Amino acid sequence: MFDYIEEVDALVPWFFPVVVFVFGACWGSFLNVVIYRLPAGKSVVRPGSHCACGQPIAWYNNLPILSWCLLGGKARCCGQKFSVRYPCVELLTALLFLAAWMLLPVQVAVAGFVFIALLVAATFIDLDTMTLPDQITVGGCIVGVLLSFALPELHGFGGDEPFLLRAMRSGIMGMMGAAVGSGVILWIALSAETVLRKEAMGFGDVILMGCIGAFCGWQGALFAIFGGALLGTVVVIPLMILQKLFGFAVPGPGKVVKAGKEGVSAALDKEEAEARSKAATEEKGGEKTGTSAAPVQPATTSSTASATSADRPEAVAGLAEDGEQPQLGMGVAIPFGPWLALGGLVYFLIMRGPTDAYLDTLTTIIFSPLGLAQ
Repeated sequence: MFDYIEEVDALVPWFFPVVVFVFGACWGSFLNVVIYRLPAGKSVVRPGSHCACGQPIAWYNNLPILSWCLLGGKARCCGQKFSVRYPCVELLTALLFLAAWMLLPVQVAVAGFVFIALLVAATFIDLDTMTLPDQITVGGCIVGVLLSFALPELHGFGGDEPFLLRAMRSGIMGMMGAAVGSGVILWIALSAETVLRKEAMGFGDVILMGCIGAFCGWQGALFAIFGGALLGTVVVIPLMILQKLFGFAVPGPGKVVKAGKEGVSAALDKEEAEARSKAATEEKGGEKTGTSAAPVQPATTSSTASATSADRPEAVAGLAEDGEQPQLGMGVAIPFGPWLALGGLVYFLIMRGPTDAYLDTLTTIIFSPLGLAQ
């Protein structure tokens, strides 16, 4: 099948890029549903897409990217505005799918579509709620290992060797990547907690690194950890400096909480109580807004606090206790998941070759004197 795809791509070079872009936009539309419903404990399948006023959204008003532009960012049924983030997520997913198709072999690109979808969902859920659902992290880790067995090219095992042999090698690489990724970042988190005497990183980040390692191998896991930390530092610290120097507000995701586990636990307990109270009120009062009440399912904490997404059309996350948006600075929890996802994505799309070559050279230099290098 992959050979046939390559033949068609050679004859009609524009066909598959267009198909992949549209396919990615459709997946982006579905990811918007996942990003909103999954943290709220709602089904991502039923009910179908509906407006905040409760009216179902017709398919011709739900076209990825196009519908938001044609409707001017407003619902046709009631005229309420809905967030520009919806078409942005759709466009981002479409562009990332297209980049994977253009930059990677067909088999790797197909696995990359799954990887990209997981990272996009994890990123925006973490930004909204400071949590990473187990359905994405644990499920993504399992899927990554299975795809490692099914598509040996994912870890560079192509060629004329028997498929079973290549599948076993690739599967081992996937499992090793998951173990190394989650293990290294777990030790970093535990060491930071010991030094700082407070929780420095949530367990959700640890499992997310297992997912990234399953798709990228141990080399990609290391790149995602240190590359993600570098990317986050390059972006966040200059923003904090500019905020300090010029006094303009730079909104920061997360919640302002007391340092240490006590402050985190209090914030989580308070939010859980509020969520249960809200669910009980909706159950007692009925569906007044057209959305069904559902119990809040637990998700693994990503950083040092969590937040609850608001109902559509505008998802409001990261509010401080007094109702104001917290600013970047001390005492504001910053989600690390998006930076890990960005690091893994950069490795997967463009940095696999240089990173693997560098690590191979480094391994040779370190282990050659010991007679352990091949």
